[in-house]
Parts: sequence; C-alpha cells; structure tokens
Amino acid sequence: MTSGSFSQSATPAEVNVVRNTVTKVLVPILKSVTPGSGTYMNEADVREDDWQQSFFGSHYPRLLGLKDELDPERIFWVKTAVGSENWYVQDDNGLPEVGTGRLCRRSI
Repeated sequence: MTSGSFSQSATPAEVNVVRNTVTKVLVPILKSVTPGSGTYMNEADVREDDWQQSFFGSHYPRLLGLKDELDPERIFWVKTAVGSENWYVQDDNGLPEVGTGRLCRRSI
C-alpha cells in the first residue's frame, strides 16, 4: 500500500503533483514487481489507468456483458465500476475525480 500527503492549504497544482506521483510513479513500480496481480477496490487508486485489469482481471468482459444486459442506460455508476468508462467527473477547480465535480456522459 502506498499513499501521498499534502498540506491542508495545498493548491490544486500541489495536490495533483502528489496524486500524479502515486498514480504515475509508485503504482507502476508496484505493478512491475507483481505482474498480473490485482488490488482491492477500496484500497486502490481510482485514477489508475488499467483499473479494469487491476480490479476485475480476466472477468471484466463477462461482467461488462452483464452490465450491458442489466443496466443498459448505465444508471448505476461508481468511478471504477464495470461499465463506468461511459462517464467522467468534470474537473472541479483543477482536481478531477474528487467527487465534487459534475458527472457527465462521454460522447460515443
């Protein structure tokens, strides 16, 4: 498990430096020493690029098929849930994916 920290008065740019270090530097190092491994969603980086593999592994295509069948309009959404690729959180003052921005549907 890894994390980053920043002061309570940090600017969005300072926060993103820490977040990008975790996502783009530390997580890839962990993946390189544990190829093919996964992670628990509640302990993971929601900004991870390959979250489908990390969280669901080889089961993702089957789960996506179920999602398409049971929730074709994608009403039920979580940032890293099956089928969530069709949505994104609009940037919130320089801090994307923090949960306070607007949820938007991607153009397909």
